[in-house]
Parts: sequence; C-alpha cells; structure tokens
Amino acid sequence: MRTIQITFFTLAIVARIPLSLAAEHLIKSPKNLTDEVIAHMDKYIGLANKADASSIAKEIYEAPVLMKGFDDQNHGVEMTEEALRKQFTNHFNHLKDIGWSHFAVKGYNVTFSGQQIAFVKMQFQWIKKDGSLIGPNDRIACYLVIKKTEGWRTVSVMGN
Repeated sequence: MRTIQITFFTLAIVARIPLSLAAEHLIKSPKNLTDEVIAHMDKYIGLANKADASSIAKEIYEAPVLMKGFDDQNHGVEMTEEALRKQFTNHFNHLKDIGWSHFAVKGYNVTFSGQQIAFVKMQFQWIKKDGSLIGPNDRIACYLVIKKTEGWRTVSVMGN
C-alpha cells in the first residue's frame, strides 16, 4: 500500500510541474518571489503558533503531501486535507503534552526552480512555556512549495 501511495504522490507532484519548468536550472531567488514565499512561511508559523491545524491543512498545504518527521526515519504521504488536519492536530497535541509554547524561526533560505517552484530551508526552535528548548537548538526543516492560482502551497516537508 505504501508503494502505491508514494507512486501516486510522485505522479501528482510531476503533474503539477510544467515541463518547461522541470528543465530549468535552480536560479537565485527573485526579490518579489522570495518575499511571497517568506510571507507564505510566516503565515504557516503564525498558524502553527496558534496550533490551528485546520487552517494549516487548508491554506498552507495542498494534498497529497510527502512528509518526514524529525524523530523518524520513515516518510509518509498524507492524501487529503482531512488527513493533514489530523496529522497536525496530533503533532500539536504531542508538543503541548511535552510543554511546547511556540515556534521561533531563526531564518529561511529560499531557492527557486523557475517562477513557480521554491525550495525552503527553515531553521527554527521549539520553545517550551518555561523558555527552554524541545530538542536541539537548531532544527532544520525543508519544504517544497509550488505557486498555485490561490497562492503558494506546500507539497512536501522533511524534518532533519
């Protein structure tokens, strides 16, 4: 079943990328596009700091989404908005159970492939209510975001 999901996900991602973009080389981030992608990521962090799983699943991500967590070597594919909402609800509940208060972003590195595909490396921390950290001082997550009619949408996230 996992192989079928990964195959479907791969086909879905490839279908989203126009052929003319697939052949382009990575380019330096154009200022206005970089600002758009950073605004998308900042919105994500704002919603995450409110633990708003519903809005994250609807406004930030677009299913199917390839995901790999921090504490796991396995990856999975969330096929629907509802599955994403459940995944984020469970994630926020787990973080709250261990004292989480908020995310603190230390920086973004944005690289583009054409005008509609961006790779974002985000450095951040999980902060507890008492100010101490959950996990390492510098967490890094990598995102693949694609510009859609309704704006930028995340289609993959990998925790490192």
